[in-house]
Amino acid sequence: MRKNLCWLFWCFLLWSCTKEQNLRSDHLLTLLQQHLRPPDFQSLDRQSIQVYPYQGQRIVRARIQDREMIAILNTHHDIAEGRILQFDVDDTFNATGLITIWPLDGSEKQTKRIVGGRLVTSETRLLHRSNGVELDTKTICDDCTLPEVIVATVHRQGESSSAFFYSMSWLFGASWGYTTYLPIYVDGGGGGPVEVDPPLGNPDPIDPKKYTDCFDQVSDQLATYSLTLYSDIPVDQDAGVVFDLKAHYAGHTFIALHKSNPYASVRQVFGFYPGSFWGAISGNNTASKIVDDSEHEYQASYTISLSPSQFAAAVQRIQQLNGHSYHISNFNCTDFALSVFHAAGGQMLLNPQYNIPVYGNSSGNNTPNGVYEQIAAMQAAGVTSATANGNKNYGPHGKGPCH
Repeated sequence: MRKNLCWLFWCFLLWSCTKEQNLRSDHLLTLLQQHLRPPDFQSLDRQSIQVYPYQGQRIVRARIQDREMIAILNTHHDIAEGRILQFDVDDTFNATGLITIWPLDGSEKQTKRIVGGRLVTSETRLLHRSNGVELDTKTICDDCTLPEVIVATVHRQGESSSAFFYSMSWLFGASWGYTTYLPIYVDGGGGGPVEVDPPLGNPDPIDPKKYTDCFDQVSDQLATYSLTLYSDIPVDQDAGVVFDLKAHYAGHTFIALHKSNPYASVRQVFGFYPGSFWGAISGNNTASKIVDDSEHEYQASYTISLSPSQFAAAVQRIQQLNGHSYHISNFNCTDFALSVFHAAGGQMLLNPQYNIPVYGNSSGNNTPNGVYEQIAAMQAAGVTSATANGNKNYGPHGKGPCH
């Protein structure tokens, strides 16, 4: 009898949980019916409805024919606000076209012009062209804000999808963080909001020899040498998202060299950048600069021990690359870091090689995302000096110039 009562209790519990889930679905559909125009509610693809928790709220996404619906549920499980979006693409690769935005009730339709990922208004003065696309003055500055729309390629289980990341603060107001974006895949869907790294500004160039000469302050007697490779991906916890450079921050790969003995220690941190943002997004060879990347953010790192000759080869390679042209797809920050890493005897062949949106080679490119994935694979294989957890960390502080 007791056994039967237990069985009945678990059946009741299972029925209750199932019923609760059904009630939630019914409640959500009732809310959507109350807020959407009848034709839009009838065209709602119920199979596409997804709910994502985010900072005490819930983001509801669904497709309405060729449009994307986004609704915000507050803590009372009511719809606080919502938008319906339609992107009419002139140029997918450069995030250029018309975005039409409706409130959920279909009133007050607004059509916005997006050029190079940025909102164009009647006051905007178009000055330049990149890959045949006009760019506004904000787009060509060296330290401006994140764009309203970011072009991305999203890689999942060997497959790639084009996506647009929409600024939540642009769509829903300043109460949403400046760095919060919502991905929408070209073929539908996209997931919940993500945090995007803000632009880094325009770091000053250095003379790398003034930095590498500091290693002479550490005696070779009993000295040990190491090189650390760092990867900073643009979306924490998701190395599969590769941004177009016009996002102003598409991730970064940099290195640190360390020489120490029992009595002294010197560490220097080096990164490779375009001389100007405009030069980088031109898609052509452009001037470069080597920068002191002390305390730069990263999500993955891999350290190798070096012999004195390997350390000297790394130093020599850095000095050789000072003044080397920057090219977003042929020689970028990752190519620089891997070139020094390989000169020091390190071995790393990036697989996968992710395609950089707009500028990438058809065969793929060296990217911070690929470095992250490779380090994560080494960590999974038991390499103790490889760490990739997706969390935001900050690199070491370098000594700086010695003369």
